[in-house]
Amino acid sequence: VYLLWAGAFRPGGAFQAAALLAAAAVLLHLVGLLPGWSTPRRSLRLGLAAGFVVFLFVAAALLTQGALLQYPPQAAGGLILLIESALTFSLALILAGLFLLLSRDDDVS
Repeated sequence: VYLLWAGAFRPGGAFQAAALLAAAAVLLHLVGLLPGWSTPRRSLRLGLAAGFVVFLFVAAALLTQGALLQYPPQAAGGLILLIESALTFSLALILAGLFLLLSRDDDVS
């Protein structure tokens, strides 16, 4: 949470926080508490795209005010934190998925 919070006010943050969450998922898999992923289901695919969708939604909403990604000063912090949070979630799923899809438990008999 600190990495995400710090990243809302300084460069970086979403990717670093996502990498930490993905590493936690990999560790949970290695100790047997999280199974490998066989195929991405609808909820997983929505989670993978959530960060990009939130970014596009905020950009489109701000475009209606006449400026692309020019945040109003009173809402800038909240909007940046919203985008960073959604990107953290999506990036963590992507990074964890790279490992968990390759390490799925196929029944080879």
